[in-house]
Amino acid sequence: MDICDSQGRLAFKLETDTWYVEASYKGCKTKTHLALGETFTIERQGQVTSVTRIDNLHFKIQRSYSANI
Repeated sequence: MDICDSQGRLAFKLETDTWYVEASYKGCKTKTHLALGETFTIERQGQVTSVTRIDNLHFKIQRSYSANI
């Protein structure tokens, strides 16, 4: 599942069957497993996008702007 920031740009990909999160930017790739209750956050060009795993079926996406532009 593609997760986009508040301007519609791809922030990261979320695999809800394995709970892996992958972010790629300028040739650099980060991949991590999201455990129950954990949050993964990407801040890029003033846009902050976070995903929190609530349980085995649900997650929460939050989008905001950074004060440090």
